[in-house]
Amino acid sequence: MRPPRPAILSAVSQETGVSQRALVGPNTNRSVCAARHVGMASAWFLGYTYQEAASMFGRSNHATALKAWRKVTNDEVLNGLCSRVIAPFLKGGLS
Repeated sequence: MRPPRPAILSAVSQETGVSQRALVGPNTNRSVCAARHVGMASAWFLGYTYQEAASMFGRSNHATALKAWRKVTNDEVLNGLCSRVIAPFLKGGLS
């Protein structure tokens, strides 16, 4: 079972320090974009499709989430953030 979208947004916001409003908004600040990438990758790891992950963060194209996943998996810091975001959901027994 996938965690609900608001729970993922909240977890990303808490872990990155970026507000939920900024995560889904048009802001292109580097730190906001990095947090958004972590969020999209986390959503994918938690069972959402790339399209659903992109939509969750206010984006319309699945390729945006795919790019985010690639960035996160190739960046040690972003990968660590992503791991911390998804860990509580995995401990809760996601299937």
